[in-house]
Amino acid sequence: MPSIAVLGLGNTVMRDDGVGARALDELSRRYALPPMVRLIDSAAPMARVMAELEGVDHLIVVDAVRGGQTPGTVYGMGDMGQLGLEQLVATGRSACSSHGVGLADLCALLAALGRCPEVRIIGVEAGELDGVGLELSGPVAAALPLVVAAVVEALRRLGVAVEEREAACPGPRVASE
Repeated sequence: MPSIAVLGLGNTVMRDDGVGARALDELSRRYALPPMVRLIDSAAPMARVMAELEGVDHLIVVDAVRGGQTPGTVYGMGDMGQLGLEQLVATGRSACSSHGVGLADLCALLAALGRCPEVRIIGVEAGELDGVGLELSGPVAAALPLVVAAVVEALRRLGVAVEEREAACPGPRVASE
């Protein structure tokens, strides 16, 4: 079975930019994932992120994007082969990123190191990127279940058995008299 990583890009103190990390949190809370699936938060030092990506065959990236649509719009950018990665690196070089290393830089580094996993990007149209804050904007928070569903669907297409965790037990019931 191939090794798969889900990478949440973003900065959690910059409102909607933290949607990648929030998606990872929600994914791990709601679903039991097999050991072949690694969840990686880009807040980790880049050396650790690169070490986590060692041997990964498939990479699913969740990130806030600016695509010109309504905030909260979820984009599935499909499976990208080598040509797609080259285009991303070429067009993404000038893009500003609020996280230390953007997706284009990460892909360029992976390619330079000879590690070119298949990449699928799930983007979320950001509404609030300019201010500092820990909460996602309303539209992006409302889209979070769709983002997680897109990640689950991408994992299932790769043959991963993704099991939803059972709901927490509500506690003991008190019999009424």
